[in-house]
Amino acid sequence: MRVAQVQFVSWDKAYNFDLNGLNLSKGDKVAVKTDLGVEIGIITGFSDLSDDNHCSPAENSEGGAKAECECPSKKNCRRREIKPILRKATLIDLEKIFSVDENKKAVDYCRKVANKFELEMKIIGAHFSFDGARVTFAFIADGRIDFGDLVKDLTHHFY
Repeated sequence: MRVAQVQFVSWDKAYNFDLNGLNLSKGDKVAVKTDLGVEIGIITGFSDLSDDNHCSPAENSEGGAKAECECPSKKNCRRREIKPILRKATLIDLEKIFSVDENKKAVDYCRKVANKFELEMKIIGAHFSFDGARVTFAFIADGRIDFGDLVKDLTHHFY
C-alpha cells in the first residue's frame, strides 16, 4: 500500500495516510481526518507499507469504512489503521490556519506562565488544531514537571 507521510508541526513526527486515489506531491498541504478531528498537514514523503504493517478498515453494511481494525486478534493488534487523506488543502482551509504570529504569542504566553510558576521547562512550540478547539504545547524538561497549575492557567486564557 502506498502512503503519504504527513507532518502537522515541525517538532512532531510524520504520520502515514492513505493517498485515497489523490494525485499529490511532496510539499502539498492536505486535509486529513485524525482521531482528534480534521487537521491540515504537509506531505513530507511517501512510502510503501506491507499488509503486515497496517489494517484496511472493513466496510460496514452501507458500504462505508468502519473505524475498527479487522485484525484476527484485535486485543493484540499492533498494526495501525491507515486513515485517508480527505483532500488537498483549499485556500479557505489555509486561511483558517492560525498564523505564525498567533503561535508565537501563544508560546510567549506559555513561557510567561511557566516562569510565573517557576517550572523548569523549555517551551518549544504551539500548535492550534484546525478547528481551533485545542492548542498543544511542546516542551523539554530534564525531569518530571507538575504542570497542573500551568494547564489551568492556559485553559482559562485560551478558552
